[in-house]
Amino acid sequence: MLVMQSHIELCCFARALHCITEIAKQILVGMRLFFIACAVVTASALRPSLRTPPPRASVSESTQPAPAAGRLPLALLAAAGAVETGAITADKLSGANALAGLCSAAGGGCADVLNSPWADVAGVPLALFGAIAYSAVALLAAAPLVSAELEEPSAGPLIFGSAALASFSGCLMLLLAVVIQQPCALCFASAGISAALGVAAWRTPLLADRTESTVLAACGAAVSVVAAAVLYGVVDTQEAAFEPAGPGQPPIIRSHSSRKALDLASELQARGGRFYGAWWCSHCANQKETLGIEAMKSVPYLECDENGKNSRRSECVAAGVKGYPTWQVDGKLFPGEKDLGEIEEMLAGKLAAQVMD
Repeated sequence: MLVMQSHIELCCFARALHCITEIAKQILVGMRLFFIACAVVTASALRPSLRTPPPRASVSESTQPAPAAGRLPLALLAAAGAVETGAITADKLSGANALAGLCSAAGGGCADVLNSPWADVAGVPLALFGAIAYSAVALLAAAPLVSAELEEPSAGPLIFGSAALASFSGCLMLLLAVVIQQPCALCFASAGISAALGVAAWRTPLLADRTESTVLAACGAAVSVVAAAVLYGVVDTQEAAFEPAGPGQPPIIRSHSSRKALDLASELQARGGRFYGAWWCSHCANQKETLGIEAMKSVPYLECDENGKNSRRSECVAAGVKGYPTWQVDGKLFPGEKDLGEIEEMLAGKLAAQVMD
């Protein structure tokens, strides 16, 4: 009896496993067909001259495309997004962190967000990709204002790009709320612009066939969600290798100090130098590894994150620190990770300091 019962249970389990496998296969097939459809529809929109004329749509499914002037609000919104993300990109690449400091002074946590691992992709500011995308959408929206012949070829990519921007910003807002958990006025502004752009593009009849517009918008949103998932996976993998010593504590320093690092640390200590950082900051961890265990014992390190162990955030704010890591020597701030040669130049007065507001 027990053998028969076990045999029945095993058969049920095998059948359930088979059903689950078949369902998974169907889901994968459906996803594959969806992305193939996206590719076909997008290619069709990009190359309208190769499409066969569609059958006349019903009144409920067709609309009259908006005149070229109706695209002006889309162009202005996309241009505003390009200006904002372009300014963030320039600020990050220059190391000035002026925008983050301005936002933080108003009570926001932009400095923490814009200096977090999520703000860069392979060392390139995420805002740069946003600036490129916004600029492309602005050009697509403004194209018919330059030449009426560009109205139809640009309609499909404009719908696709607007939906992609709005969807990607939504994913970033979810990340901000659930993972980063810091307010950021600049992030909210960018999300507001992309959301307004997405709504305006949807409400503006860019294509006569509403079904095609829906498919293009869905494809744009799907592509951006996949891109956001890939970004999350890449950064999450990097963060997995970045192991804090404990809650609110930076990773343990593993490298040993060279003679040059020890000499520089002694001079930094003698001149009252300070090293401002955050426990979650990978660049700060790299900076400590550059100096080594022994040298860091002599360098005054201040934890700037309010949730970090032995936080001294008030001193960081009072000093005008806008990003991490930041060095302070002789009352001057030097943002960014430095190698030993740059630290030597900093102490010799040969390195440009941050311009104070």
